[in-house]
Amino acid sequence: MVALLNVYNTFLVSVFSIVIAISAINYWFIKKKDYLFILILYVAFIADLIVISLTENSPVFANMYDSRFLMQPSWKTLVYVVVFGSLILLNEALLKADFKVLKVALVVLIVYLLFIPLTEDSPMKSWLYYEPNQIYMFVFGAYVLNYIRKKKAELDETVEKMLKRFAKIFMFFSVLILVEDTYVIFFVDNYQNTVYINNRSVTEDIFRFVLACFILNYEFRYLDQYVESRAKESVLSQTVPAYVGERRGTEEDDYSKFYLFCRKYQFTVREQEILELMMAGKNSQEIADALSISVGTAKTHSHNIFFKAGVSKKSMLFKLYNDFCDEKEVV
Repeated sequence: MVALLNVYNTFLVSVFSIVIAISAINYWFIKKKDYLFILILYVAFIADLIVISLTENSPVFANMYDSRFLMQPSWKTLVYVVVFGSLILLNEALLKADFKVLKVALVVLIVYLLFIPLTEDSPMKSWLYYEPNQIYMFVFGAYVLNYIRKKKAELDETVEKMLKRFAKIFMFFSVLILVEDTYVIFFVDNYQNTVYINNRSVTEDIFRFVLACFILNYEFRYLDQYVESRAKESVLSQTVPAYVGERRGTEEDDYSKFYLFCRKYQFTVREQEILELMMAGKNSQEIADALSISVGTAKTHSHNIFFKAGVSKKSMLFKLYNDFCDEKEVV
């Protein structure tokens, strides 16, 4: 049984390590904070898995860990703080929002967890520790989902759909984890004489794995786009966008400003092509047709442009560009 658990644990650690590696690569090249928060999130998941595996392989360590958990569950509390903190920061980065309510709720949760060791050792003590974390996870998903619905008109469609899925996953698995934990705590764990606590939650492992699959899909897509844009780096430099000559005095002067604007916000070559078409009045379908890409890919690039420029819609982007041109002196 232990051998099977080790194979299972090794598989999860391998998948999570891939998430960390891809996040590190994306953060190194693209410099988006959301990749850093994903990296931190999965480092915490792996650390938690390693400790759980040790409790399964070493009875001495398991006894020490379980006793420590009942006296002061500092390790598990630290894991929850890092996980929920990373998720808050990740969603704030993607939505350009400030989730003060979730931050305050997290502080309240941490304070609550600090008082749990004061209660008598029993199944109820463990239940009162674990279940508020699942309730927080459910509230977290519901809060993000509600925010997305309220701000739908201001959000990029690709990000909106992705975070909606994430929020629903949080809510769905929080319920499953709560049910599994309740059963295990009251009907499997032993708190009499020799303490035995089953520290692994299968539904929590599945949640982390499903989340990893969604994240890898998201990250590989952006990495592919980055590699593609680097391969075409010389293309745009040889082409002056058609609209810039119409906007101001000379094509050369206007293109210089366009190039400097793109360089300031670190747009990739593909993003510069998308921006050119956006400012020429093209919609996502027309952009996709012009560049022979899917509409979804066009929308993803558009979101990247908005994110790097710190705006949430086209009108704000165009105003930012016009202000840049008005202020920039081109030698």
